[in-house]
Amino acid sequence: MKLINYLLTVVFLIFLNSCNVFSISNQTRASVSEENDVKEARLNNVEKVEFGAPDLKGMQKIVGLDNKSQEFIEFTRKYNFTEFHKRKNSWGSSFGVFLGSDRQGKILVGIRPASPANGMAEYKGSLPEGLETGDDLETILTKLGEPMKSSSNDSVLSYKSMIVYINRGVLYEIWLRSE
Repeated sequence: MKLINYLLTVVFLIFLNSCNVFSISNQTRASVSEENDVKEARLNNVEKVEFGAPDLKGMQKIVGLDNKSQEFIEFTRKYNFTEFHKRKNSWGSSFGVFLGSDRQGKILVGIRPASPANGMAEYKGSLPEGLETGDDLETILTKLGEPMKSSSNDSVLSYKSMIVYINRGVLYEIWLRSE
């Protein structure tokens, strides 16, 4: 009798699954996720959660802030950044912007524009100093001038307020830092 009940239960569950009773559409998942983010923001006294990347001006505003400052904490909540579990004082996003802090706890902002060199989330907004997605080394040097320091193969260019990374010959990543 137990075996028959078990088999009937399995058949019934298979039937329900084939009728999509248990499935939730991606749109519903996104909606539920968005609602949860808004609820969490309200609990944390954040007025509005943005579902997209901050603009360049907003990112430049937090560069150099202390990673414990209220303004920085509100920024991470507003744009739904999550702290990396493997790296302390490092936050990521789903839109190609990354946050980290230096040894003094001051915020750095990483921006990853579209590039053939990565398969990760990409920032689609304006880049600093007129840089553009796809800029090669020569174009970057024309726009920014000679760096203060560079790696031996010119894949890392260090400027006063940013570090530019080049991969496969094109702009890969930009890290904004305080001067």
